[in-house]
Amino acid sequence: MLADRTGFVRDFKAQWKAALLLAAVSALAYVLVLYAVQLAPLLHVAPAREVSMLFAALLGGRLLGETDRGLRLLGAACIAAGVVALAW
Repeated sequence: MLADRTGFVRDFKAQWKAALLLAAVSALAYVLVLYAVQLAPLLHVAPAREVSMLFAALLGGRLLGETDRGLRLLGAACIAAGVVALAW
C-alpha cells in the first residue's frame, strides 16, 4: 500500500464490496466459533475450525490456478483425518 498508493486506491475502488463482505463473514465466523465452544467441548470445536483450510486448498487450486494440486489435496486430507480422529 505504501509503495504503490495509486494501485492500492484503484484496487480498493474495484474490490471494496468483496472486502466488506469478507470482513463481515470473518466476524460472523468468529462469533459462531465462540457459540460452538459453549455448546460442545473445545476439543471438538478447535480442530473443526481448521476445516477452513480445506476450502482454502480447494479454492486456491481452482480459482487461483495454483499448480501443486496433489500436495494441496494431500494436506487437506490430512487435516480432515485429524479432525475426524480428534472427534472420534
